[in-house]
Amino acid sequence: MPWLIPFLTQIIRLQMSIFMGLRSIAPRFMNHFEELPGFWIINQVQHVVNQRIAQTEPPNRIDLLQLMLDAATSNQVKVCL
Repeated sequence: MPWLIPFLTQIIRLQMSIFMGLRSIAPRFMNHFEELPGFWIINQVQHVVNQRIAQTEPPNRIDLLQLMLDAATSNQVKVCL
């Protein structure tokens, strides 16, 4: 359901802004929480993807992430039916 992507993106951004706002307003109460678990996982995956993209040497491993990065394109994918 690609039409849900903009709505879900806005919901995640709203959650992040609320969390950061609460953290800036009441740091004493929010210092126990470094990051929400879902956001932590997303940040870790983004870090790994950025490291893989920045590699200059060819990868010596073949895994799902590497296959997805090899197939990724910045061009619009055209579907012909």
